[in-house]
Amino acid sequence: MVDKTTLKIVERLAPFAGRIAANPLNLLVDMGKATGDAAARQRRALDLLHKEAEPDLMPGNEAWLLHANHSPVPFDFRDAEMADFKEWFFDTDGNRFLKWRLVTGGSGRGKTRFAREFIRSLKHEMGDHLIGGFVDTTAVSARPDDLSGFLDVRGDVLMIVDYAERFHDAVALLLHATLAMEQKLKPGFERRIRVILISRSSTEVWDRMGSRYPQIALFRARLNGGLEICPLAPLAETREERNIAFTAAYEAFDAYFTTHWTDIHSRPMPHPLPDLSDDAFKDVLLIHLAALAIWHDGAQVGDVSRDNLLGWLLSRERNAWDRLLDDRGLDATLQGPPIEQVATLLTYVSLGGEGISGRSRAVELLKACPLMDGLPNPTLSAIADIFRELYPGPAWVNGVTPDLVGQYLLRVAEDEFLDEFDGDLDEA
Repeated sequence: MVDKTTLKIVERLAPFAGRIAANPLNLLVDMGKATGDAAARQRRALDLLHKEAEPDLMPGNEAWLLHANHSPVPFDFRDAEMADFKEWFFDTDGNRFLKWRLVTGGSGRGKTRFAREFIRSLKHEMGDHLIGGFVDTTAVSARPDDLSGFLDVRGDVLMIVDYAERFHDAVALLLHATLAMEQKLKPGFERRIRVILISRSSTEVWDRMGSRYPQIALFRARLNGGLEICPLAPLAETREERNIAFTAAYEAFDAYFTTHWTDIHSRPMPHPLPDLSDDAFKDVLLIHLAALAIWHDGAQVGDVSRDNLLGWLLSRERNAWDRLLDDRGLDATLQGPPIEQVATLLTYVSLGGEGISGRSRAVELLKACPLMDGLPNPTLSAIADIFRELYPGPAWVNGVTPDLVGQYLLRVAEDEFLDEFDGDLDEA
């Protein structure tokens, strides 16, 4: 059944689709007419961007420290990419005031961290002359009319969409809004309008979007314009680079824990350094995980391999789920397999589509868990809040993240376990 929010999105997108393309500027102006106050439109548009997360927030689980916006590990090694993106941003040769880029790469490659550091660097250079941030796709889907406010903001604009492959409708709305912004530019009053889409792969999604929306297809077909695809290279190709990255991460975690935890003393760098020769360690997130695990448990971690490290982290995440159930006074029988079934379901849904957009949707999904059968809505809502707190992401509630960990959880879950509620998902 199509809910009201989805219907509203479809209605807003409908004029853009079809054989005869609508004029994005005219439509966006019409969308904004309900709010005659330009300042109010601008405020509502800016509310579509995520606010910076509180850096000192500590929910108590290890995976939190591997997130792009919470990692204490210094950002490094991407000087060439940073220079290339800044040239792309500032260059307006050929009147290219509107540009889109698609950044691709596997889980753990550092795409989100790079984008965050890029916009942070630009804001440091440009100050109030830059309007930008990560787009809240849930907010765009719920309030697409608010995009009209970007027609009125002054200064250059940079909008970033993480997990862009999951949010087709919100991305389509956003891209049409930038086309309208470009149409409104006047000689002598130009501004740069840039969009960065972050995707785990370059898929046929973007070709299908072009076939559905002629204006997007036309822009992509422009000479030296359109959607530039930028694969992000692995960060640590050589053994030396991996050792440098491990040392920096270990020192950063040591400083973090000795600062934030009581009665914790600094722990010496392991000698020799762990063997990071496996090709899996070309992506820096796994190196950070190795440093985190060895700082905690040293040689007890055992074999420093991808699966062993992910298994170590997942066991600690399981402890965090049980602890938060206890902290919230929820029944102890929900610990273990029941809460893990919830984690698996939320991860399965989040990795496979647009995620979970609100509390009511989360509660309906949790009812599909066999081990949650019969629980009242307030209890299911409280369980959803645990994952909302532990694993921030693009949707209202997300599965286990970073994706590297979520994918491992799904891999170790029994196939029959997922199949049990596959049919219920279609109905929920």
